[in-house]
Amino acid sequence: MDGKTYDLLSFVTLFAGVWLGVVPLVVKLFGGDHFRIALTLALPTPYDVVVAVAVVLVAFVLLVVIDGAKKKAGA
Repeated sequence: MDGKTYDLLSFVTLFAGVWLGVVPLVVKLFGGDHFRIALTLALPTPYDVVVAVAVVLVAFVLLVVIDGAKKKAGA
């Protein structure tokens, strides 16, 4: 794969991590529980936070893996 493909994968992963992980956590923190702007907020109360944190962690790990693969392919 070329560098642009890795960049696209990184962007999609970052966007999904922010939209499905960080945004629901911020909305939940400020008491906007009735907003359904992300799929994780549609879950019952304890599970939405757990899934949002899991999404952030998985996105971070995927970004590290993609970055490592991009550096390896470029070398």
